[in-house]
Amino acid sequence: MAEEKFLRIVGQVLDRLGCDHSSMKTNVMLYLEDLPEQAVYLLTAVMYLGRGDDDPPEDNSDLDFWYHYVRDTFQTPAIAASQMLGKSPLSEYLRDGVEVISRQGLDLDSFYDSLR
Repeated sequence: MAEEKFLRIVGQVLDRLGCDHSSMKTNVMLYLEDLPEQAVYLLTAVMYLGRGDDDPPEDNSDLDFWYHYVRDTFQTPAIAASQMLGKSPLSEYLRDGVEVISRQGLDLDSFYDSLR
């Protein structure tokens, strides 16, 4: 897969979430399977930030924390993707997560590049 900036990846997932419901999960999962593992873990971390999760007791607004939490908790990108796809409304959580990160002044593309 060609190298993609992370915000483009988020846009691709959101586009696929907007398709017919019966094929949505399959369509998104096929896309996620082609992504580098860092992208899948980061998407899942962004989703958790957007969902406002406070499950772990640490600072729940820290992207670096959430990325490492997701990577360490879910043994494979497929498990992380499955967890993410089980959350509803996923598109809202992703948009909200991007907004939280933007308000913090973080550059998602730069963060993603630092993971590879």
